[in-house]
Amino acid sequence: MSNDKNNVKTINQLTRALSVQQEVAKTGFDWPSWHGALEKVREEVEEVFDELNEAPQDSRKINEELGDLLFAVVNVVRHQNACPNELLKQATDKFDTRYRDVQHYICEQGLTMEDATDEQMEAGWQYAKACMKNR
Repeated sequence: MSNDKNNVKTINQLTRALSVQQEVAKTGFDWPSWHGALEKVREEVEEVFDELNEAPQDSRKINEELGDLLFAVVNVVRHQNACPNELLKQATDKFDTRYRDVQHYICEQGLTMEDATDEQMEAGWQYAKACMKNR
């Protein structure tokens, strides 16, 4: 890949991760199925957990592990023949809709988000999930 294609400013990095993984898979450097890719995600989650517990102030190492986790998740997405950008858009849209429903719920209770307790916000989240099922 050319340097221009690797430039953070010229390509979405989820797309780049997918492209790199597709390229190396063509050479046989790949998990045989999604099972191995998902197991790698579990391993990366553990590494993030360990770093957060062992060195919560070491943002460089934590960020490195979070990047590895994102890369591993994109690999699972690739094994499902899906587009990471589209899945992230869908998840963000779903969260945004639910959050707006939570705000509505909290407002109906006569509260602001800032004043609501964790329990009230959780009740709002459950309300939002029910609203989404009924749409």
